[in-house]
Amino acid sequence: MNKTLFFIISFMVSLLIWGLIDVLSFQSLVDVIDKKDSSVYAIPVKVTSVKVGSLTQSFDFTATIKAKQFVKVFPPNDLRIIKVIKRKGEKVQEKEVIAHLERENLELEIYQQEATIQTLTDNQKQEEIQLYQTMKESKVLKLEITNARQSVSSQKERVYLREKKLDRLEKLLRESSLSEDDYNQALEDRQEAKFLLQEKKLELQKREQALEQHPLKIELAKTKVSEIKNKINQQQIILQKMKRDLEKTYIKAPISGVLTDFQLQVGEKVSVSTPVFSVISREQLEVTVDIPQRYLAQIKKGQSVRVMNEVMMQNPSPEYQGVVALIHPVIDEKRGTIPIGIDIFPQFNDHFLPGMFVTTQIIVAQSEPLIMIPKKARLFEKHEPFVFRVKHNQVEKVFLDKTTVSMTDKFHYGVSKKISSGDLIVVSGQSRLLPGSFVSYQSGEEK
Repeated sequence: MNKTLFFIISFMVSLLIWGLIDVLSFQSLVDVIDKKDSSVYAIPVKVTSVKVGSLTQSFDFTATIKAKQFVKVFPPNDLRIIKVIKRKGEKVQEKEVIAHLERENLELEIYQQEATIQTLTDNQKQEEIQLYQTMKESKVLKLEITNARQSVSSQKERVYLREKKLDRLEKLLRESSLSEDDYNQALEDRQEAKFLLQEKKLELQKREQALEQHPLKIELAKTKVSEIKNKINQQQIILQKMKRDLEKTYIKAPISGVLTDFQLQVGEKVSVSTPVFSVISREQLEVTVDIPQRYLAQIKKGQSVRVMNEVMMQNPSPEYQGVVALIHPVIDEKRGTIPIGIDIFPQFNDHFLPGMFVTTQIIVAQSEPLIMIPKKARLFEKHEPFVFRVKHNQVEKVFLDKTTVSMTDKFHYGVSKKISSGDLIVVSGQSRLLPGSFVSYQSGEEK
């Protein structure tokens, strides 16, 4: 019995001695670790230095980029294509020729029409010359009539004087104071004066009759010239129509932009009822999003909008790419949504293509300057978010409770307490950490 008790006591004392040795050995090991460079045992992580910034609250919607100017082009005539100048995807300018349609028959008709107009023009010139000559003759006749009337008047005076002289000579003849030969001579002179007067009267009458006909001749000539002018004008109208038809053998771009839906091929006949290509202008891009009507009170015209494609989503920019330009006044009753029109700022047009799928963020609120904590740094403990902050190569938990977080957005927490600008927050590798863990870190800053 005494031997058994002694054995038990000896065994327990041995255990106590060995336990004390193990404790002292472990403490010695801890002291050694503390004295060595802790980086040998550190967990590698990535960190970011938090900064001060403003957060925004937004409504996010997906939509498709559209061009404000999108034109389908129909051919101007049902003709065959003889030449294609541009190809699908090429940039074009307004009124630039894209393709040629057949035009030989039209060109021949235009040549014939121009010849017809030239013949009419020559006829017009001849009639105008004839009119000018008739009007000139009329002026000459008027002058001749004036002279003829003066001549008739002068001749009447001569006849009168011859008759007076004959009366005087007749008295002298009766008195036998004048020879019969002298009287007969005077009688012949009077008869000659009367005959000449009659000739002058006839000449005057002839000119007056000719002058009476001139107004009618002038009017007829003017009418003929006018008729020819009207014919020329009518033929000019036909010619202009032919030239317009000739112009319609060119298929042109109605606006500047990029060619799409290209359906032009040499030799094919086109129809005025079928579009042959489209032109999309990238100068003015827009997005239309349908927002639930419950958000209507928070959406205002002029609000800033972020518009991001897949590449831009990976590296979000603080810049705004657009603005709310239109809030439609009618709600879609079936869906309960309101269309919102967003204009893309021109300087960002190169980032987007019509038809591209994008995410839009309509900014409805913006915070005062806050400490911005990336959401990718967060972990959860009992549904409450926290982050690891690095101090002296060790990490500590910082909980982001309601009293700490003032505002959040899609990518950040905005805090006003517990964390300061410049603090290092673990953003990668944090799932392997425990409070007090040693870490070796490198920058995980977002570019």
